Amino acid sequence: MLTAENLATNGHKVYLYEWDYESNDVQNVIKAAHMVDSVFSWDNLMYWTDNPFLGPGDDFERDRIAKQISGAIINFAKTGSPNHDGIPEWPLYITNDVRDRHAMIFDREVRVEHNIYDEGLQLWKTVLKDYVKTPMFPVNPRAVDVKKGSLTSPPPEDLSQNKKRKLDHTE
Repeated sequence: MLTAENLATNGHKVYLYEWDYESNDVQNVIKAAHMVDSVFSWDNLMYWTDNPFLGPGDDFERDRIAKQISGAIINFAKTGSPNHDGIPEWPLYITNDVRDRHAMIFDREVRVEHNIYDEGLQLWKTVLKDYVKTPMFPVNPRAVDVKKGSLTSPPPEDLSQNKKRKLDHTE
């Protein structure tokens, strides 16, 4: 959350999602487990039929959700926006006001929710800030007036000037 917050408040486009779809594993204990979304994001559930993380379930529902999340990932890779016809409008994590944060929720019904992590984010920024250090990569901070909605991604970095590392071979 702090990474999304840092990037968004420094002018980068950030789209956030939460995976809430419960996979109904065989023993019904896994629920919406970490990384189960990766199985759906490839939209190839037919190769995962014996996976214990999935268990029995509604094949039509799973196929629909797989197409929704994989379509979002594909569209994001193509255009920089995850939006497509199969999901509700997916707003940026922070649009016009830093106090209004958006996340797409992938569940039986895909939906957008607002400020779902507000309490936890405030806890990370206040009570826990001295206990957890998160080294960040440079985000190229810029002066951004988020109230005017001027959030943009930085221009692409020119990599043509990169010099190849020379290997010194001594024999």
